[in-house]
Amino acid sequence: MNDPFIPSQRVQELSAKPLKSVVITGATGFIGGHLAAFYEKANISVTRIGRKELSLEPKDLAALMEGADSVINLAGAPILKRWTNAYRKEIMDSRVNSTRKLVGAMECMNKRPKVFISASAVGIYDNEHTHDENSTYLDQGFLGEGCRRWEQEAVKAQPFARVAIIRLGVVLANNGGAMAKMLLPFRLGLGGPIGSGRQAFPWIHLLDVLRAIAYIAENDKAYGPVNLVAPVLNTNYDFSKELALSLNRPMLLKIPPFMLHIFFGMAAVTLTEGQRVLSKKLTDNGYEFTYPTIALALTSKTNIASNHERMII
Repeated sequence: MNDPFIPSQRVQELSAKPLKSVVITGATGFIGGHLAAFYEKANISVTRIGRKELSLEPKDLAALMEGADSVINLAGAPILKRWTNAYRKEIMDSRVNSTRKLVGAMECMNKRPKVFISASAVGIYDNEHTHDENSTYLDQGFLGEGCRRWEQEAVKAQPFARVAIIRLGVVLANNGGAMAKMLLPFRLGLGGPIGSGRQAFPWIHLLDVLRAIAYIAENDKAYGPVNLVAPVLNTNYDFSKELALSLNRPMLLKIPPFMLHIFFGMAAVTLTEGQRVLSKKLTDNGYEFTYPTIALALTSKTNIASNHERMII
């Protein structure tokens, strides 16, 4: 069976050259903002593309991106919010339509980018199996459908660029993201696992997200789906126990799933369920995680001092 992501030899040769400039969509978001700063510290030119720019005609958007070696697509509305019909549409449009617009603009560029890295999520996988990037056991719900449609638009750049789809797990950092919502109840001694805690908890430290994206951008063997998760499988109970330990707080309570359903409706599934996901492609390509275990990651994040100043490619 042919792999639709395999780049041509010419595309592969071009994409292996060091990057000088990148375009980042979603650069005002949590990951995108850190990634832009990460590249700028490495003296790589960054062009930030937001909602206003994505509303432009393809040729006008292409003009803004002209000369970029790599385009990194991180645009998308937050998932953890009550899924009304209107917000479901916003989640889908902010991913599918923006990616379609971006690929169309790249096709209009005089010098097309060597690499296109587009975000997706581990929510594409089901909750019953263990998944590497070759898994065909996909989620049949809203999350799975959204991820598949998102990825289908990204792969349309394959004729002219090396395409990598980064399937992100829960991103942990000490200055925002998921941890900003989790820390307070644990600091008050009120934190604990969700339900039984046996559901998988696929996570990755923010610094490893940034380093892995940079690694993928300059590694011509990295294409197609790439799971951005830590190399060790953990459950929600594992995470909760380590977080309480790192804060020197007890873990006495369990969070009833019905409470999350009251607050988030159907979106609570992102908290009450999880996918067992392996980072096979990253490790097979030689990437070394800065934070391979949840204990190391939590020690770094719960300190007052930020690791952001030490981020290097």
